Amino acid sequence: MHQLDGWPEGVKQLQRNWIGHSNGMSLRFRIVTLDGEPVPGVDEVEVFTTRPDTLMGVSFVAVAPQHAAVEKVLDKEWEGVSAHWRDVVHNFVEQSKLLTTV
Repeated sequence: MHQLDGWPEGVKQLQRNWIGHSNGMSLRFRIVTLDGEPVPGVDEVEVFTTRPDTLMGVSFVAVAPQHAAVEKVLDKEWEGVSAHWRDVVHNFVEQSKLLTTV
């Protein structure tokens, strides 16, 4: 919290009171392409869930457009993704930058 310069003290206190108060477990999912090939430089993503009993129903894990795995997919040096899908992902990332949470 001490690194959040410029944040209102009330917001930082809310975060202090919330962080660490959930019971659950952290899990790691391997990141692979549709062909099952690993994404270079991004082996896995760690997630936290308060409902590990629902994991049998997981069919995918979504990552934020800013996630390192997305950057790797857009890396033109990596040939694991076709130009078409690289363009689709790039357009999605660019559109997401225009959105707000409001």
